[in-house]
Amino acid sequence: MMSADCDGDALDRAIRESVGGRVVKAIVDPVARAWPSSRLHAIASSVSASFNRLPLAVRIRCGAIAGIVSMAFSAVVTSLQPRATDRMSTALPLVLILIFAAAGVGGDAIARAVERTRR
Repeated sequence: MMSADCDGDALDRAIRESVGGRVVKAIVDPVARAWPSSRLHAIASSVSASFNRLPLAVRIRCGAIAGIVSMAFSAVVTSLQPRATDRMSTALPLVLILIFAAAGVGGDAIARAVERTRR
């Protein structure tokens, strides 16, 4: 019987040795080597550091806004589809919009609760 490590290693080796694995590796390797010194990496690191310096309540509200926007977009795109959609594909984005809105309104309370659990 083979251990989980051996299975993972064999799977990794099989993926790397496959045609698709070699193509992906040929594309990803130069990108991975160039990423640390790229301008985009510098910008992304700067934005990430700036975002992480924001108060937790503000970051929670930013996430809530992003969730509301994405679910609203999903609901609009779903409603524009020519074929009939099931009720769940309409209801789920609306429920998530309500959850995100509640998280945005309660951002301060959520932040305080998180800070209490970190202590």
